[in-house]
Amino acid sequence: MIIDCHCHAGSGDGLTGPWDTRAPLQDYLRRATVAGIRRTVLFSAFHSNYAAANQ
Repeated sequence: MIIDCHCHAGSGDGLTGPWDTRAPLQDYLRRATVAGIRRTVLFSAFHSNYAAANQ
């Protein structure tokens, strides 16, 4: 089993790179499926309000 132990997803406001501000989970899931990744430890994108980002 392949496990990705660090993945950021969601919308953030902490940094300005496209991978930091908008990282749709569905896009990641498609790539993970193709790569054979079956489990992922998921983190929100960098955000000034992590309570909101984690929702």
